[in-house]
Order: sequence, then C-alpha cells, then structure tokens
Amino acid sequence: MRSKNEKNKEAAKTSAGAFDEDLDRFSLYLMRLLKDLARDKKVPRIRKETLRFNMPLIDSILSGRLDRQQSMQSAVTIISSILSADRLEAEDRDYLVAAQSKMKADLREMNRDKPLEQITALVMSDSPEDVKRGLMRLGDEVKNGYRDGMDGMVEKATNALMDSDPEMAMLASKFIYYASSFRSSVFQYHRDGIMKAMKSQSASVRASVVMACAAARDMTSLDSLASLASDHSTADIGALGLSDYKIKFPHEGPRARVSDVVRDAVYEIIEARNDNSLYIRKSIKTSVNENMVTGKEYSLDMEITPLVDLKGLEIDLTGMLGEFDVVGNRVIGFDLLKAGEMKFVDPIKIIPETPGHRKGKIRCKTSNGWEAVLEIEAVVSEPIKNNVKSDNQSDQPHVSGVIIAGQSSPIDLLGKDIQSMEITRAVNALDELIRFAGDDTGLKNRIESLKLMLTYKGTTMMTKSEMDSAMELVENVKRRMYT
Repeated sequence: MRSKNEKNKEAAKTSAGAFDEDLDRFSLYLMRLLKDLARDKKVPRIRKETLRFNMPLIDSILSGRLDRQQSMQSAVTIISSILSADRLEAEDRDYLVAAQSKMKADLREMNRDKPLEQITALVMSDSPEDVKRGLMRLGDEVKNGYRDGMDGMVEKATNALMDSDPEMAMLASKFIYYASSFRSSVFQYHRDGIMKAMKSQSASVRASVVMACAAARDMTSLDSLASLASDHSTADIGALGLSDYKIKFPHEGPRARVSDVVRDAVYEIIEARNDNSLYIRKSIKTSVNENMVTGKEYSLDMEITPLVDLKGLEIDLTGMLGEFDVVGNRVIGFDLLKAGEMKFVDPIKIIPETPGHRKGKIRCKTSNGWEAVLEIEAVVSEPIKNNVKSDNQSDQPHVSGVIIAGQSSPIDLLGKDIQSMEITRAVNALDELIRFAGDDTGLKNRIESLKLMLTYKGTTMMTKSEMDSAMELVENVKRRMYT
C-alpha cells in the first residue's frame, strides 16, 4: 500500500530520530497511515475495526493531555497495530520498525530512576549563573513530565519569576508553565507567588504566567486576568518551545499580544467549567451597605471590568423589587464593554422595604446569550424610635440596651436565621455576628469555630444542640452590645 501522506512522512523523517524530537508531527504521520489502511480494500474488515481503535490514542497525544512518556507508549502501541496489517511498502515498514525500536529504548531509559540531584544543586545554588543553568536543564526535563523530585525546586523557580534578569525569569516561567500543565496542584499550592509575576516588567513572563493559569484551569486567577485583558504589549513565548499548532491565540511565530493570551486563557478556564454565567459574574463587582434601616436610601455601586468583550450587556434590577425599592431606571444597557476597560455604573439608589435578612436579585444577559444572576444581601432593621419620657417617668433610672417592644434589632434578626436551623442561613448569620463582636477576640474565635464546623458539616440542617450553641453566642454578643 502506498501512503498518501508523503509530506508528513518526509517531515517526520527529516533527521535521525525526528519522531522523538517532535512526537506530534510523527503522530500526524501515523494518523495518515491509519486512514489509508482504513480505506484499503485488501485490509479485512475486522482488521480495519482494530485499526480504528488507535485513532483515540492519536487524539490523546495531540490534545496534550498525556505527558511525553505516556505519548511514546501510545505511539509504540499504534505502530504495532499498523505493522500487523502487513500492507505497508518496504520503506514505510523499515522506518516504523526503526522508530518503534528507538522509542522502546527511550522508554526503558525513562523508566529508570533519573536522579535530579545535579539539577537541584544548580537550581538551589547561590550563584545566579548556576541557577540559570539549572533552570534551563529543569525546563527541558519537565517537558517529559513532572516528577516528585522537582517539588523542592518550585518555590525557587517561583521567586525567580520576578528576577531582574529577563533570561532567568523566562527560564523559571518555562518550568512553571509545564509543571502547571502536568500537575495543577503545583500551581494551586504556589499560586500566590506565581500570580505576583503578573506584574513583571517582562511582557513575555506575564504571558507565560497567564498560560500557566489556563493550563491549571485556575478559577481564582480570573480576577487577576481581568487586569491584563487590555495589555496589548507584545510577548515572546518562544522559550516555552510549543509547537505552532498548539498555540490557539493569534500570533506571529513566537510573538503574541498579552491581551490575546489572556482572552484565550479566560475562555479555556471558563469553558472547562461549562458555565457561561462566569463571563458576567466574574466581570461585575457590587458593593452595598450590609446593614440597613427600612425606609432609608442607600447606594448600590457596580464596577464592571470585563474578562472578555461583553456585547449588548443588559442589567435588569426588577428582581430587587419586593425586597428593595429601586429609585430611577431599573434596566441599564451597554452596547459594548471592551475586555479590561473598567466601567463604573452610576450609583443606583435602593430603599429596603421590610426588616430581616433581605436578598435582591440582579439579572444580567448579553446579546450572545450569556446570562447570570447577581444577589444583593443586607440585614435590614427598623428605625430606632425616640422614647419620649412623660413627666412621671423622668425620675426612673435609665436601663441600657432595652429594645423597644415590637422592634427587632439586627442581632435578633440574625438569631431568627439561626433558629431556622438551616445550615446556609445559620452560617451566613454567624458570619454577620462576628462583625458585631467588636474587639472581643475570644468571642469572635468561638463564633468563627462554630461557623467553620457548620460549613463543613455536609448536611442541610443543624442539630438542636448546635442551634443552642449558636444562640448562646448570639446572647453573648447582645450582652456585650447592650451593657
């Protein structure tokens, strides 16, 4: 059988061992061979079905989900299947046999323990030149897969991201990118240090850190990514050594704008969650007084910093009604909000209508079908009435902390939420209660401990004894406030 993928085959055979240096290109060559065999009328139907089972293996290699060792093991399996069809011309067969032999030898070498002591000694050295040499070797090593022996060097590499030497910083960013790609836990554990490099003077380092966020699918990085969404600096990511087809964002060779890298990262992180509402929810921040009095006017502030372009954004405040009255326009619209360009919405005037733990809903949608609901919460109390004394009361002693009959204080309202015995309402109430504990550290610690215990309880309702413990803390706070 004559292969129809001469171009890929020749490219894959450009130099000795090319299949080892660029496994992706070699996989495309294998895919072409499999397709040719599937169309060959002289290959039995049962054999064709067996060959088709190899296509997902090639897809796994090309998707980047496998490390280098796993990819090579998959390639060896695919080659065996192709050779068993016995329909290749001699040139192709000889080439595949040689390729498989070399891969098996490399796999045997990979399966041996390769000590990282030399690299570790260089990376942990006090000599900047030794550190650079170590990071260079470490970056080449991690492309084959992350190994436990690298754990001790992550912090040093993270610190080097902000090094004044651009070469040092880029070498460190290469290691961080691949480490995050293979083990998201590495990124999660060192997130704070890695995220600092988003303020690096080097656009290339900023871009590589953004790519690490995407590789780790890190949701918490979205707020920081928004700050770079309008960064149109040109970055050179050539040091990462990525194949051109793996770079999804617009680029010219190894050069790309940071904003394009950010947009791709945002899409990658959010699409992994399959929740389009995040494009809106992570772009809008709301601020409101959390303790209100009925009938009084307050400002609801909204700040919009789009993660990506938001077209035809509509903010509908009618869901606030019933909990809060909204003064003025209740629907706000924007034709286009550009990624990264901060927009402050004119303050929205709201008036709480009834006392208690109130929740209002703001519904948002864009012209491309994204929708999200934002919740506004506040603890609302009734206004304190002046207690005018009559003449025959003027000589009676004043009792501190007395609540007027029929009136609920904010603390009483929190107590009612706790008495509902619903975990969510109780946890929210305890969170509010901490703020009323003032500078009483011991009391605040007790409230925080109970809140955490309920948070991780794993049920929707609390027990009677847990409710009693929470109410005891409520009484402690009341005594502190009113005596």
